[in-house]
Amino acid sequence: MAKIDINTFQGIMPKMANDKLPEGYGQTMSDANTASHALAAYKRSTPDVALSGNSYKSLFEYTYSNTNNWVYYDGVVFHSRSHVAEDTHERMYIMGESGLSAQGTLTLDTLPTATDTMTIDTTTYLFVAYGAGANPLDIEVGQNRADAQANITAAIEGTDGYNTTHTTVTIGTWSSDEVVLSAVSHGTAGNSIVTTETFSAGSNVFDAVTLGTTQAGAEDGLYKAFANDIDSSPWDFNEDFYYPGAPSGTAPTITAQSAGATYLAYYYTYVSRYGEEGPGSAITEITNQTVDGRVHVDDIEAAPADHGLLTTVGTNVPKVRIYRTATDGAGGSDFYLVCEATYFDEGVTYVAGDYVIYATDLYECTVGGVGTWAGGTHTFLQGEAVAVADLALSTTADTYLWDAADDDLTNLRSHPNGFFVASKNNELHFSEPFYHHAWPEDYKLPLDSQIVGIGIFGSTIVVLTDAWVYTFSGPHPDSLYKQRLAYHPCLSQRAVIEIDEGVMFPSEEGFQLVNASGITNITSDIFKPEDLTDYYLSSMHGVWYNRSYFGFYSGTNGEGFIKIDFTNMSVTSGITYHQATYVALSDGIFRTIVNSSIASPTVAYISKWDADTTSYNNYGYKSPRFIFSKLINFKVAQVYIDFDFYFEVQNLLGTDDTLTNLNNTEWAGTAGTTAPAKLEDACVNDFVVNSQDANGDNLYSLASLGVQEYITFKIYADSVLKFTKEVSDNLMFKLPRGFKGKEWEVEVSGMIPVKRIMVATSTEELLNG
Repeated sequence: MAKIDINTFQGIMPKMANDKLPEGYGQTMSDANTASHALAAYKRSTPDVALSGNSYKSLFEYTYSNTNNWVYYDGVVFHSRSHVAEDTHERMYIMGESGLSAQGTLTLDTLPTATDTMTIDTTTYLFVAYGAGANPLDIEVGQNRADAQANITAAIEGTDGYNTTHTTVTIGTWSSDEVVLSAVSHGTAGNSIVTTETFSAGSNVFDAVTLGTTQAGAEDGLYKAFANDIDSSPWDFNEDFYYPGAPSGTAPTITAQSAGATYLAYYYTYVSRYGEEGPGSAITEITNQTVDGRVHVDDIEAAPADHGLLTTVGTNVPKVRIYRTATDGAGGSDFYLVCEATYFDEGVTYVAGDYVIYATDLYECTVGGVGTWAGGTHTFLQGEAVAVADLALSTTADTYLWDAADDDLTNLRSHPNGFFVASKNNELHFSEPFYHHAWPEDYKLPLDSQIVGIGIFGSTIVVLTDAWVYTFSGPHPDSLYKQRLAYHPCLSQRAVIEIDEGVMFPSEEGFQLVNASGITNITSDIFKPEDLTDYYLSSMHGVWYNRSYFGFYSGTNGEGFIKIDFTNMSVTSGITYHQATYVALSDGIFRTIVNSSIASPTVAYISKWDADTTSYNNYGYKSPRFIFSKLINFKVAQVYIDFDFYFEVQNLLGTDDTLTNLNNTEWAGTAGTTAPAKLEDACVNDFVVNSQDANGDNLYSLASLGVQEYITFKIYADSVLKFTKEVSDNLMFKLPRGFKGKEWEVEVSGMIPVKRIMVATSTEELLNG
């Protein structure tokens, strides 16, 4: 007498031999949601927001004024909220990578000669052979390669809002029928790099022109911030941002009104409309100021158009601050704030004592009023009013070394002590606490290996490299204690996550958890290192949801996800790949970007995870291998399924008209020129013959939505499949006879939840145990 009784389902444990698995574990468990310890299918994702592209790596929300806005990029982008208490600007800071790129071909209809031309915009260029004895196919666009590249660059370049053009073009070599042109642009995300309208054919040379597509992406290596007063209505994350902080300027010109012998040094800083002060300009030194303290301050470098340095919004006004040493100071004296000056605006009413920057010079208002610079009721004089006494000067300057963030920073993380952490190559970078625009040079910390990812637990910074794991602890970036823990190379930047228990990341040996106890391989009981090769850990990106780690991967032999459930300490997997993930702060819903929809399978959507109540993935489960002491034959089996669940799904499909709506769309899209409003209104003679299959094979059914009225049961003896049955009730059924085996396995697949599986050598044993 023998019996197999499986009444709980938990996960997989590849490390264990298939006949040594603990209760609740299986050899395989694909797309199975075992949170309730039953065997249930994951619902398909519910499409929420359709996107224009089909390749993404980052997804998150920017919320301001109680409005939630989606942000998504095709590059790896990190984000963090401002630490400023009650930040009236509701700022969010982001660091990104992955500029836009395009590559395509110009296909030639005939072999070009030196008299054939190509027109870029309105300028025509010849195809010219080059080099003595050159093959006629080795030709260039334009009179020479340099001219060609310059003109093609001009035709396709894009600017990125940083007031800098970052487009490069490479002209490839010709073959018998094509030339490859590559363009890489770090321009505004969403812009078309090259369009078919850019090129026109001359002398019928071109058969087709295809180069580049419109793509969504992030500017390469730029540090940006969203604020609630930047809104193009509707808000657009590709346009509505600013660059935190400010650059440093060139040295001002300081001219004393009369001779003297007191040493002074001057510099100035830019201040954005958000009060973000940049580092000091170059310093100007003078030794001829008189004791009345009046000088001319000229040649303040014109502020760049970015960083919000020229734009006033509401009461937020950009400024310039002038600093100098004290009147009795020497070369090493502290700098003190002399005055703040705003950029002149003819619509502003000034009062005596106001300072303004006009052109590049500093002026003081002596008579209040309003009007244009050359007229109106006000009067401005050039100079600086500085009291003789040192005590009249303001507080000392502490921002001289407050540099803007370096280009190409990544791994942005928020520390609870009010500063940001980021990395570049093997360097750690830190912002000034509560001043996220300032990244002092003195705070940079180099490591001996390349930084892959960063995480924070408590107040400890975990730095994961391609070799060692480091921790940094301390209250301030200038007083951090470094500790090197162990050699565990981090395999994926996007898979690093912060959880309640610490910082989790994938390594060659398994998923590691770093916390106050050190480093722990939290999957050591589940996986051997070789078991993890199927999950392409270097491609993985992860998210923490419902006390589970979801890691999505893609490789040459497949793609999918792995779920590590910390509540039940189980691991399951799935076969659907999702490009980007985010658990929304606004509603706690797990959302992903996925190219998977019944209605539009090629469209990428922001979708709600496991949310479609009428559309399911099919699970797959294979039991442990049960080895018996002697040859036996199982004669009867019973599978307890939640058949009421199937009827509930049917009722929901009828209630929300899912099938009807899908089939109406399908019919209307493939029928004759005069399609009926509804499928049920169709008349045979209204449509083109053969435009629809007679039995509706190209229309949607319950099965095409993953809703099947049965589960598939299989049983194996000594690794040979012996029996397959579609089970649609909870009744016992007979198994085939005429053979015996020692090693038995059960496999089920489907959508209807399975609560229990029993296999026995007799009916009595099945009923009575």
